[in-house]
Order: sequence, then structure tokens, then C-alpha cells
Amino acid sequence: MNAIKTTVAAILVPGVVCLVIPAWILSATHGLAGWTFGVLPLLAIPLTLTGFYLILEVCVSFVREGRGTPIPIDPPKHFVRSGWYRFVRNPMYLGAILILTAEVIATGSIWIFLFGAFMLLALHLFAVLIEEPQLVRRFGQSYADYMKDVPRWIPRFPWNTA
Repeated sequence: MNAIKTTVAAILVPGVVCLVIPAWILSATHGLAGWTFGVLPLLAIPLTLTGFYLILEVCVSFVREGRGTPIPIDPPKHFVRSGWYRFVRNPMYLGAILILTAEVIATGSIWIFLFGAFMLLALHLFAVLIEEPQLVRRFGQSYADYMKDVPRWIPRFPWNTA
């Protein structure tokens, strides 16, 4: 059942934030003329693929290891610190921001850029003010230690630690 709920959540939430709203913004402001062509939009492809991969990997981790979903009303029952969570505390949010960044590169839309900046601010405030305090209450010292070891937004890989 968690797999079904996670699949629905992974399609609806990132789908609306990363695809539906930007498509609406683009159609309302530029129409098809908003899409740019040439070499620059090709840079958007790896960002998009990485973003979708991060979202998918988090969903799978939440179901398999966390025994829950990315839905706040049915969160993982176990603390997940594997996969991309070893490198960054918010890989799903980071995936969405990468996709929005790719859309800005591909379209050159200032409106999608502003929407992406708003989403980054909203996700940051949500993580800092609501999500992280709840996770500390739920998982205790293990999550507090995790917050000290793993950055919130910019991944820290084993080769770039000092």
C-alpha cells in the first residue's frame, strides 16, 4: 500500500510543481515561443534527469527502508540515511529545484525563474521551521547528529569533505 501512495504522491506533487505550473506559466507568458533551441537547452537535460532520479530514489528509499511515504500524513516510520540522504538532507526538494532550474535554462523564462526562487524559499522555510524540528522530535539525537553531518542543500560527497 505504501508503494501505491508513494507513486501517487511522486506523480502529483513533483508533477504539479515541476511540470504543470511551469507549463502554465510558460503558456500564459510566452506560448510555444518560450522554448529556446540550440546548445544551451541541452545543458538542461542532465539537470532534469538528475532531478527526476533524486525524486524517484527518495520515494523508493522511503518505501523500502523507511516503511512509509513522502506524504507528511504518512511519513517513514524509520529514519532513512542511505542513498542520497548520505550526501544531502533534502534530495527530493533538491531534485525539484534542479528540474525547475533546467526549465529556466530551456525556456529562458523569468517567470519560471521567479517561481523556482519562490519554491526554493518555501522549501527552505518549510524544512527549517517545520520539517527538521519534527524530525528531531521523532528520531531524537540520531537526527540531530545527522543534521550536523549532512548539509541541507548542497551535497557533500566523500571526495569533497575536509
